[in-house]
Amino acid sequence: MSKVLDKPTGKSSLRDRRKTVKKAVRVVTSFAGTTTGGRARGPVFGAAIAAPVHLPRSVTHQLPARESSRSITFDRLADMAPEARERAVIAGLPPTILDQAAEKLGLSQRGFLAALKIAPTTVARNKTAGNALSVDASDRVARLAQLWHDTMVVFEHEQGTRAWLTGRVPALDGIPLELVLTSQGFNRARTAILQLAYGVYA
Repeated sequence: MSKVLDKPTGKSSLRDRRKTVKKAVRVVTSFAGTTTGGRARGPVFGAAIAAPVHLPRSVTHQLPARESSRSITFDRLADMAPEARERAVIAGLPPTILDQAAEKLGLSQRGFLAALKIAPTTVARNKTAGNALSVDASDRVARLAQLWHDTMVVFEHEQGTRAWLTGRVPALDGIPLELVLTSQGFNRARTAILQLAYGVYA
């Protein structure tokens, strides 16, 4: 019995075992290559199966931005930090935000669009095609949203805010809503409401 156990392994037996191991390695390597796009990566056993799928950086950055810009409401725009509001303007605001803003100010859509110098036909076309507003139109709405926020801080209710934004302000010699067409007019209107906040007549 001891002689049988101590008998050295023959060359043919070693050769057979080496062939078996090599064959097993080829099978596992081939399987791993198919699960990783045709090439084996890293440790072969199980690593390829558990490898996560990563989207390209451009895709992961664009999808949330596009989705969030479409969901922005006028109230949300008014409460945004300046940097976030700027990004929303560049991405383009949804045309539905014009309806929300007009309702906030108690104006008809036609009257509101006329005050902001935005063509109704362009808005209708954007709504039909599902396109965002232009950067220029988005910027006017964003200025109005900022002014709405600042005026709400002063009056603390929508009725007073609406009256100030749509009425003629003597100190401005104009209507704040119409001043958002330009950055200079917007800055004058915002300065006036901030002065009013500190007790200065405007």
